[in-house]
Amino acid sequence: MIQDIRILQQKGLFEQALGVVKKVKKELAERYENELKAFEVLQLERRIILAMRQADYKVLAALQEASRIQWQKVSLILATTDDFENILYRIRRLHFLENFALSAVNSKLQEDMEGVVDLPFEANLQALATLSHYYIYVESDPDRAISYIQKLLEQFENHKYRKNRYPENYVQTLILFFNRSVQADRIKAFAPTIQKIRTILSDNTDLFPNASTGPNQIELSTGTVIQYRLMAILANYYNYNWFAADAPDAMEQIALLLRRKPNIPAALLETLYFNIASYNVLAYQFERARLFLDHIFISYPKRGGKADEYRPFEAEVLEGVLLFEQSRKQSDKEGVEQKLAYLLAIISQQKKESVKRMARSFISRLNLLLFETDDQIVLNTFKSMLKGLDRKEAAQHGFITFRLWVDKKIAELT
Repeated sequence: MIQDIRILQQKGLFEQALGVVKKVKKELAERYENELKAFEVLQLERRIILAMRQADYKVLAALQEASRIQWQKVSLILATTDDFENILYRIRRLHFLENFALSAVNSKLQEDMEGVVDLPFEANLQALATLSHYYIYVESDPDRAISYIQKLLEQFENHKYRKNRYPENYVQTLILFFNRSVQADRIKAFAPTIQKIRTILSDNTDLFPNASTGPNQIELSTGTVIQYRLMAILANYYNYNWFAADAPDAMEQIALLLRRKPNIPAALLETLYFNIASYNVLAYQFERARLFLDHIFISYPKRGGKADEYRPFEAEVLEGVLLFEQSRKQSDKEGVEQKLAYLLAIISQQKKESVKRMARSFISRLNLLLFETDDQIVLNTFKSMLKGLDRKEAAQHGFITFRLWVDKKIAELT
């Protein structure tokens, strides 16, 4: 529509051009919230008013003031974007985080979170995510980090168009919320959001043609990364809540959507397979667990090289747990013993020391349990195993499934 304004201006049809300007400004304000485009439209409007040679200067003066205010909004977006990019860069490099200085905009939000009402949405999008990162990685305060993400979610939920206008950002915010809930060990805080995710997926007319959608429904095209990232959140959540009454239905929904997969990124697909396999191990659905583990192991050799070289370590460990659960005969146990010996041998290939430590503690004790028959010794070994699997550390490094499995075993023995 901005191009239409330019064409009408060039033809000297100024009144018609101003009519289009009015429509564009309303659309930008209500639906799109694009502050840079809004500034561009104001500049066009000023040129049109000048070209009309109106006698009343007040109209032009008002537009000049509106332009200054609009440019301030753009400047706020630039400042918050700088902060967001800077902290993300430092997080990825683990560099100078302790000396990270927030911009004036974010410092003000630190003091009063209700200040979001004075900021353009694009600035809030960057600022609240930045502050959530800041309180995780600089201040080590996950509860406060969650509060900023919840405030950002409110910004989406309480507006008619934002989820459709910024679907990637909305999903990224949900992912951040989930990660923060895990880091704060407050997974229950995320529970109300799960049904929203399931509704987004099940009410999608592109995935399910007979579905009926509401006015605020996010429409996802088949094969978009967004839908698979939502599925990954679901699968991960139900690992923590494998015992929930709606867990089997939710995991079946994910499996159904996976069967329709067109061009899902390989890494994301493997994450989904791992989370589904983990859920099934925890739920004692061992044949289903084997099915999805095999999907992972089949997909890795396709990347080239030797199959074992590309098998993810967490999936290898999960296979060890699965074989342990299925071992009944002496010959089965001997096969598991060989698998666990192999896992202990490849621990040194892992880059993170925390992963090496957790894996060595977990796998070596699993080996001790293999032939043990004394219930009290078994219980004590599981308790010892639990001490080596710090919940937050396990969640950060892909070992939470094994922590949850040990929790379940201890509960069954007591």
